[in-house]
Amino acid sequence: MPVFYGRLASTIVLAVCLAGSFSEASATSARITMGPGGRVTGIQNLVPRDECFPATIQGRVVKRDFDRSGLYLAGIVVEEKKGTRTFINVDNEYVDKDAVTTARTKSALEEMLAIGKKVNLGVYACGAAGRTLNVHSVKVAR
Repeated sequence: MPVFYGRLASTIVLAVCLAGSFSEASATSARITMGPGGRVTGIQNLVPRDECFPATIQGRVVKRDFDRSGLYLAGIVVEEKKGTRTFINVDNEYVDKDAVTTARTKSALEEMLAIGKKVNLGVYACGAAGRTLNVHSVKVAR
């Protein structure tokens, strides 16, 4: 009996490890688009879609909030052309990636989501009635 349970436990542990490595490998990293002169013009794949609905928002960044450390963007307020202001979360899932990915993504977000910048945002509306918005892509508006 103990040998059987030992093998069963080993099989379960192996399955869990493999599932974890596949989910980690399939998780997409943020893609940064560069324009002329090496300027960042876009970023995609910031967060997974999960059970959320896609939407777009165009406007000017009027406020930025940072996490407790003061280093990573936590949210922004965007003012649309008609004057409506909307708070949008900026998830920091990229922070758990390798150091190079974290630094590049952090820098790109800070550059593109600076106060006063005009942006086209891809967002996911999540939660009850889609009231929680999460940025999943950013493009510099012209």
